[in-house]
Amino acid sequence: MTPASPRRRAPAVLTTLIAAAALAANTACEGPAAIAYLITGEDKNPALYDLDPDAPTLIWVEDDQAKFSEPNAGRTIAAVAGQQLVDQNALDQEPIDPATIGQVQSRYDKAQWRRMNLGEIARAANAQQLVYARVASVSAGATAGIARPQALLEVRVVDAATGRTLFPEPVPGRPNDEQGHTVVVKMDAAYEPGAGRATQSMIEAKLAQEAGVVLARVFHDWRPPVVDEAF
Repeated sequence: MTPASPRRRAPAVLTTLIAAAALAANTACEGPAAIAYLITGEDKNPALYDLDPDAPTLIWVEDDQAKFSEPNAGRTIAAVAGQQLVDQNALDQEPIDPATIGQVQSRYDKAQWRRMNLGEIARAANAQQLVYARVASVSAGATAGIARPQALLEVRVVDAATGRTLFPEPVPGRPNDEQGHTVVVKMDAAYEPGAGRATQSMIEAKLAQEAGVVLARVFHDWRPPVVDEAF
């Protein structure tokens, strides 16, 4: 398989920064809250990397430090991203079920699993290309009644056969496990001070959904929505 060449907006840009307004309470607006995207001013944002559309693809979102309180948040992000990639014709077939990672991991003891590199894990899941995203941080706290959830993902595309990072372009001298494209997902979600765990869980679930959409946009062209401020 010959990997596709990455397409970049600018050589120095390694961060996708998205800001979303969602879950607004007591608003006069009908439907979803307005979404505002921080973009480069382009009418259309190009994919940063073209996946092989025909290759069996595994999307693995690893939350190894439990940054999300919901243990299945990584699967949610992967599932949403996978569906987006199919819908946007970035992939011609459904990605491998994200639950496959758990099945693969169950075949090995902890020591064996820690020694496996991403290429070996992808091959064990019968994937040819791996979209790997590690959850670097999640913040869902509230200040003065306004929750400002944010998630940071470190994203790589790995060739299963060689274990080589295809995207982003490797930085010489940096360890392979420290290579990554940073995806930042931000939301503004209003709720009352002292809101309970159920409200915070709902906001975090929405953050995971949004993270899946944003992750997919690394790999397909997209147009930012028009923000209507007339409410």
